[in-house]
Amino acid sequence: APAVRVARLRGSAPEAELAQLEELVVELGDAQRAIVIGPDTLLTEPLFGASEASRDAVLRSGRVRGILRLPQGMVVTAPRQVMAIWLIGGPQGGTPLADRFTLTGDLRGIELNDGRTRDVISDLVTSLGTRRDVLAHAFRFLRFVRTSSLLAGNTPLVATSALPRLGAN
Repeated sequence: APAVRVARLRGSAPEAELAQLEELVVELGDAQRAIVIGPDTLLTEPLFGASEASRDAVLRSGRVRGILRLPQGMVVTAPRQVMAIWLIGGPQGGTPLADRFTLTGDLRGIELNDGRTRDVISDLVTSLGTRRDVLAHAFRFLRFVRTSSLLAGNTPLVATSALPRLGAN
């Protein structure tokens, strides 16, 4: 049955949390989706060992549709912590790993007013759509990245963007 599951990673036990995320993705039905929120150090920065292996397994699943680094201050109790979101969608229909894509974006330093928030939501929702939906959408905050380029790398999963900064429209 269609459902959306929400997972909150705290970053206190990276290996265990990413192993649980890997299990969650395996258990999702084709019509189910997940929203994962956690520290950017866990979801977007380079990892090593078992943590890297679990995160790579989730990326290889072909279900990670969007990765977005959020502006600092989204957690009231930890205003300097930077968080990230992963959107997990349905399988990409037997598409080979080399042809799979993930949409990524970086909102650090961007003030989220109502218009920008609507555009972020539109970008994220579209990332869950069909290939045709994704190709027809004019993304404002997310960019196409080959999923294979995100695996086992020593670079962040989300490149620093050249998007408008604080005070810009």
